[in-house]
Amino acid sequence: MVTKNPYDKHVFKVPSLRLNSLQTHFFHDGSQNDLSDAIRVMAKYQLGRAIPGQDIQSIRAFLTSLVGQHPELTSPYEAE
Repeated sequence: MVTKNPYDKHVFKVPSLRLNSLQTHFFHDGSQNDLSDAIRVMAKYQLGRAIPGQDIQSIRAFLTSLVGQHPELTSPYEAE
């Protein structure tokens, strides 16, 4: 609807999962403040069932692994 291009139909931009495990609140309304609880809620709504605690831990470990290493950024304008 936005681009009016038929090739864009059913294409959605979704947020990256890369830094998800560093967030302190989850969902559009911030209703969950724990990643494991957010995973549990998403399993219920997307899969229609509860998932075992070990699966929640595995998903949490995967999401945490996406963070990776970040180089320290410095400003070129800092005085030497």
